[in-house]
Amino acid sequence: MKDLSILLIDVANFSRYDNVQAQRRVLEALQRIFTKAARFFMPYGDVWSKWVRHGTGDGYYIALDNLPPQVALCYASKLEGGLKKHNQKFGQDLPLRMRMVLAFGDLEKVGDQWLSEAFIEAERIINYDRFKKHLNQDKTTVLAATSAFHYQWMKDNRPEDPTLKIQNAQPWRSFAFKDKQEQVREAYLWGELWDEPVETQTATSPVRQFFASGHYDKREPLGMPAPSQTPMASILEGQQTPECTEQLVSALFGEAVEFGNSDQRQLEMALYDHLIRKYHDRSEPTIAGWVAKAMFNKAVRLGISIDPQAELAQYDSLFEHYQDRPEAGIAEHVAKAMVNKAVVLGQRDDPEGELALYDALIARYQERPEAELAEQVASAMFNKAVVLGQRDDLEGALALYDALIARYQERPEAELAEPVASAMFNKAIVLGQRNESEEEMELYDQVIARYQDRPDVGLAEQVVNSKLKKAIHLRHRDEHEAATAFCDQVIARYQDRSETVLVEKVAMAMLYKAVILLLQDQPKAGLALCDQVITRYQDHPEAELAEWVARAHEGKIYIMDLLHLRFN
Repeated sequence: MKDLSILLIDVANFSRYDNVQAQRRVLEALQRIFTKAARFFMPYGDVWSKWVRHGTGDGYYIALDNLPPQVALCYASKLEGGLKKHNQKFGQDLPLRMRMVLAFGDLEKVGDQWLSEAFIEAERIINYDRFKKHLNQDKTTVLAATSAFHYQWMKDNRPEDPTLKIQNAQPWRSFAFKDKQEQVREAYLWGELWDEPVETQTATSPVRQFFASGHYDKREPLGMPAPSQTPMASILEGQQTPECTEQLVSALFGEAVEFGNSDQRQLEMALYDHLIRKYHDRSEPTIAGWVAKAMFNKAVRLGISIDPQAELAQYDSLFEHYQDRPEAGIAEHVAKAMVNKAVVLGQRDDPEGELALYDALIARYQERPEAELAEQVASAMFNKAVVLGQRDDLEGALALYDALIARYQERPEAELAEPVASAMFNKAIVLGQRNESEEEMELYDQVIARYQDRPDVGLAEQVVNSKLKKAIHLRHRDEHEAATAFCDQVIARYQDRSETVLVEKVAMAMLYKAVILLLQDQPKAGLALCDQVITRYQDHPEAELAEWVARAHEGKIYIMDLLHLRFN
């Protein structure tokens, strides 16, 4: 392995953890920090499986393969942030501090050992007494570099790039030391002077400030970053290998998702815009797939922000750009855009446009076997059947439910089993509307038999719906014992599930059982069930549960009034 960045870390006072269990906790904590710090360029990867690492007893050499020195330095900076967060949370029990040295050079394997001149040079620096003393109780990490890494960093640093241009002073401060052979060597300390307080260094390290501060400049009114202000873009821009570009696009998308998850919507949208603008003309399947995802996510975000016109325009843009691409990873997002656009059209009272889009999607992708495309075809068939049912075209709805069931009932994937189960349940409802109650009940039985042992929440929901529907029908036939048995099955099987939709169904089953008990002249048992619903769910924050708690209070009042009248 030639010409790669290498990071040597040394965990301070590792040997003071005087038992294997404590040392294991330290190493497990470090592994989590190392993996999380890499998310800015490897959002879904595992650095431990990708990179060569070589244990040193108190730490590791990590070969940062395919990472330019700029990104290796950014990674080391993020490790510092990860250690600080860890120590804030666990500092009393498991404080972590470490020395780090960045090196650059070749790496070779001899037997089961990795060898490198860069290892030797990094080891000399990390064991230098003055460098060791620089890590004290007030510092989480201290970082230095070999002269080879510093040279490579300077060579790759392009002064014309405002993101990486060093102002006022170099962020590296050189120092000399003697190795064991008394030879004088040069190394570089990152971002801080040897003998000055840390707070005086912030102005002298703009690159490090930029890396540590959160990536984006908010100078413009809507928080839109200038393209040159994305560190990964400026660091890897000009790198010619496809792997670097794919890592970059993946990282940009991953950061956008993280911004969205942390409610930083403007930054999320800015990153999607930058990614789309810069890479929409790239034809490589992996890169095009990330761009398609960005376009789709942007459209969804526009819909959440109640801008349907912009949402539709974004779906159209995605469709226009990628509709002829056959790759499943790209076609999936075209199909998703078609489904979502159809739903928006339906919400805007354009059922003809909605149905036309479902037809177009089904015609385009119905023969594709990939699960991600088959899922969208199934969604289109199901949604179209629902629309036809709403327009009193029950024959058309039943035909589509039958077609969906026939096409996908043997597919085991949850994303296909769920629309099949939903189609079976909805078909049963339509049959009930046509007064075909025996066929309706038979379909409920089929849903229960086929899916009751599947743990997937979407399938469990349809099983519960089928059981509750059977309970309702049986109660109307005055088969109270059988109806109660179905309610009991729902409660027993799903009362420990945490998903809101299933918790709600359990509350519904408990209250419906209370109604049946009241009809069987067991008001006290019904009252007890109402109390159980109130006690169990009154502290749940979900609005759906609050509704059932309110109904339990109403039922309790009704039953208490009934008992009062009975005994007076």
